[in-house]
Amino acid sequence: MMPMKKAWLLFAIMSVALLSARAEILKGRVVDAETGEQLSGVRIEVTESASEKGNMSYTLTADTAGCFYCPMQAGNILAITAKYFGYGSEPVRRIGMSGNDTISPDTIYLRPGAELMREVAVDARMRRFYMRGDTVVFNPDAFNMEEGDRLVALIERLPGVSIRDGKLLWDGESLKMMMNGRDALDEAMLLNMVPVKAVESVQAYGRSGELQERTGVADGNEERVLDVRIKPGFMDRFHTEAQAKVYAGKEYAVNIDATKLSDTDPFMVYARVANDPERVDYRTINGRGFRQACLPIRQQVGAVAYRHLWKPGYEVKRDSRWDITAGANHWDETGEGWESMLAFVHDATPIRRMTTSRVYTHNLKVPLDFASYFNLGQRNTLTVDMNVAYARGRRDDFSELETMEAEGPGTEVNASTCNAMATTEGVNVKGNTRLTHYFKKSSVAAIVRVDYDNAKEEGWSQGEYQYFRHGTVITDSQRFSTPHHRLNATMGLDFNGATGKRTMFHGMWESSYIYSSLDDRRWRDGTPDLENSACRRDNNWDNSFTMESTYKKGRFSMKRSMRASIIRERTRYRRAALDTLATRTLALMRSFMEADYLLRPQMMLKGTLAFDNKLWGTERSVYVRLCLSVA
Repeated sequence: MMPMKKAWLLFAIMSVALLSARAEILKGRVVDAETGEQLSGVRIEVTESASEKGNMSYTLTADTAGCFYCPMQAGNILAITAKYFGYGSEPVRRIGMSGNDTISPDTIYLRPGAELMREVAVDARMRRFYMRGDTVVFNPDAFNMEEGDRLVALIERLPGVSIRDGKLLWDGESLKMMMNGRDALDEAMLLNMVPVKAVESVQAYGRSGELQERTGVADGNEERVLDVRIKPGFMDRFHTEAQAKVYAGKEYAVNIDATKLSDTDPFMVYARVANDPERVDYRTINGRGFRQACLPIRQQVGAVAYRHLWKPGYEVKRDSRWDITAGANHWDETGEGWESMLAFVHDATPIRRMTTSRVYTHNLKVPLDFASYFNLGQRNTLTVDMNVAYARGRRDDFSELETMEAEGPGTEVNASTCNAMATTEGVNVKGNTRLTHYFKKSSVAAIVRVDYDNAKEEGWSQGEYQYFRHGTVITDSQRFSTPHHRLNATMGLDFNGATGKRTMFHGMWESSYIYSSLDDRRWRDGTPDLENSACRRDNNWDNSFTMESTYKKGRFSMKRSMRASIIRERTRYRRAALDTLATRTLALMRSFMEADYLLRPQMMLKGTLAFDNKLWGTERSVYVRLCLSVA
């Protein structure tokens, strides 16, 4: 686990006696006498007395390990009082001894005080948090919560934690939520489903990646974790949330969310029926996606999900798990528009165009989602993720245009009406497999990814155009059918390893094949429209190799990378009498360097230097960037 930031450490008031000596630095460490845990955030008040110079006073704060230090004047008399809420305090005087450069007294053991300070007795009858090693443990019972409050209300009150755009942040950086030390449920479910009364404690800590655990070298995959511990009586039972909202007009929304909290077999049932501007795109046990529209959307959504977690018979960093989600999503959207435009033409009568349009869309999506992580042994892991989705959509368009002279009585010039309808139907299949082997201070992974999409679009349009000045009417009828196939298959090798105490190396080779076919067939008035029909085939091969090294020391980190790619593209295109075949081969080289320096929490200085070179040509480019990032 990584050390916690000082932003998590609050309040101070306790007492301790330290030796002082003739030295340049006063140094000490404070722990709880009963638990042996270091006490961080301690406020230490030091008064340094010298008969010929008078007194000097200043305040120190112990770090996350309970340690503190400061420069001292040799031979002075020291009065030291360390204060920490809930602990007794007794000032102690010491006179320094000559001959030392640093004062390093023995570990100081503090005992909780018999009563609390008067100024905080009302608000602090119970300790809100305490340190357990590098972990901050928050006590929910110490927060003034309302009956029926969900976990999100408690999280918003924790120091250092914030919610921005629906995402949890810890000191401005991404925060991962867990339940009882496991990846049992997604963040939104935990926040909105779990009642505060079911929470035993909330633990905050840093967690390194699996490779860092094995090598001891930071690989940049550290996670900040907020671990919610659930009371035993609330486990293995369903927690349900139902919401019903009625807005002005005909807008409404009804949501039912039921989740079974479990360390090994969580289960989820979700349903939504609404006619409001929010649209839920998908819902799984891993999360959900939604978007906000301008107009109300009529929607019906349902999903059922199950997850199974288990610990192998050997020590592993993460539990083995698999989960599956099945659902259905239907939504309808409507829209209307009206436009009036006045046009001025040189040496001609001004005209006014008025357009009215209506659109209606109907969509159905039936997804099946599977995700897994398997421990095949202490040195081998396997992840398999798959998604299969059937989608069908229909769009109806109607438009009406009227043009008339803007002057005089407003004589009509022309008018038109157009009706169009298009349907899309297809299946999308995505798969991602990664087999990883760990050895010594390194790991190597074999990767296979497949993305296949089979869609067919069909439709027709019917238009009537009237020209009043000429007394003519033209009717146009069109129909089209466009099947589309797309395949993206990738295989590769990924290597990670430590090359020093602070340096990580990453190398990756990937080879991708992308195939796409499109047949656009059109008819006009029942006759094949060969002039506007087209056929296209694309075959692309992309081979790339990436080398990357990362160096970290304290607040400074630097990443250097180089990527070489060979791309071959082949396109066949036919339309009427046109029949072309185009091929080209590209060789690209990109060098990249990025340096970061953490000035203070939530403020980082970043510098980037990149160089691109097209090997078989004369094109070159250099990119330089320097910025200050503030969370």
